[in-house]
Amino acid sequence: LPVAVLETNLENNTVYMGQQMIVTANPVGYSIYQFYVNNQLVQADSNNTYSSYAFHNGDVVKVSALSNLQCQGPISDSLIVKVLPIANAFTPNGDGINDLFLKGLDLIVMNRWGQELYRGTSGWDGTYKGTKVSPGTYYFILTISGPDKTPITETGPITLIDN
Repeated sequence: LPVAVLETNLENNTVYMGQQMIVTANPVGYSIYQFYVNNQLVQADSNNTYSSYAFHNGDVVKVSALSNLQCQGPISDSLIVKVLPIANAFTPNGDGINDLFLKGLDLIVMNRWGQELYRGTSGWDGTYKGTKVSPGTYYFILTISGPDKTPITETGPITLIDN
């Protein structure tokens, strides 16, 4: 029987609200992949990937594969999606917990005068040109790709806490 294993393009199956998650079933080459979200069939075709911008926290994604259109394997793997809100504070103190702000997303961080302190996708670590910034409120511009590939921009304050 065909057996498929799921993986995602995001670490720990964790996505921010409105961010796209791509779920891939491996191995490639089965005739049909059936993807389920919360036991509801959402896609059944030869594509071994399923993507969505509309996951909710706790959604369960499962897959079943068919080989030669005759032999269907069991629902062979599942994963639980974690959807996170955008944080409003972080503590970049080097303890390994909450040290980076929005890692993996297209992010710009500015101070209260509009000076750009960070631009990138590796996550802001609370520094500017290698030096720690003062605790306080900073502002971010986050750009994510919408369902039709148009950019969606989120803005807001982020508080850097020094502890």
